[in-house]
Amino acid sequence: PALTQDYPGFIANRLGCFWMQVAMLLAVEQGLTVEEADAVMGNRFGIPRTGVFGLADLVGVDLMPSVNASLATTLESDDLFQTVNRPIAPVERMIAAGLTGRKSGGGFYRQAHDPGHGKESIDLESLAYRPMVPVDVPNGEGLFGSSSRLGRYGTAVMARTLAYAGHLVGDAAEDAVSIDEAMRLGYNWRWG
Repeated sequence: PALTQDYPGFIANRLGCFWMQVAMLLAVEQGLTVEEADAVMGNRFGIPRTGVFGLADLVGVDLMPSVNASLATTLESDDLFQTVNRPIAPVERMIAAGLTGRKSGGGFYRQAHDPGHGKESIDLESLAYRPMVPVDVPNGEGLFGSSSRLGRYGTAVMARTLAYAGHLVGDAAEDAVSIDEAMRLGYNWRWG
């Protein structure tokens, strides 16, 4: 089993919340759609196909700011999480509009109101729903380090996430193996 120290978020949530925050912030800053971000932050990196926005819908969009606030108040001021912990405007607007994920019938994704029309995704600018657009992304190996728009996004998110994981060794976890195991068990990341 993964050995963890008695630190805020233990291992999986400490790293997972950092990853979610970075992935969402950069998607908004770089103008990606929720489908593009989830296509990159999903199976290509050994992460469940929900990606980051689908995961937020599953756990509840409205819980994210509270979890982040809890981490921010308990982590040291120089922890790398503090550098990315800031409000994400579309998330704040969604919460205010009651678009909190699966529990409310819609968040970043929802079932179309018209039967037979499948899933819709939210436009992060207007918060209007539209039919989902399929995204073609190369496999993870071809994506990481790629100069394509999606490659730059994936590389930036995963490089920061891996750096933070390294920062957790000796802090939240005794070793890197414990971090990998915690992410496999807690977030279902194929490779940790």
